[in-house]
Amino acid sequence: MLSKRELTTGVTWPTSWTDVTVVYLGTPMSLTDAHGTVLQNAIYWWTGTGYGLGTAAPLNPWHGYWVLAYEDCQIVIPSP
Repeated sequence: MLSKRELTTGVTWPTSWTDVTVVYLGTPMSLTDAHGTVLQNAIYWWTGTGYGLGTAAPLNPWHGYWVLAYEDCQIVIPSP
């Protein structure tokens, strides 16, 4: 099941993409462990003139991002 998943932080603090975890089939895992089987370890965002792509970009408050998911999963953004 290949799909683009939109995520918005909805939080008021920036978060590093590398601090995000993934829950797949009830099991939490790092982005590194999930990469290639559950999702792609990169996020996409709109820059105003095109799309950005990164693996260590910050998730800024109230911005939207996309991730390519290979499986149905949850993306967990940590609290500060």
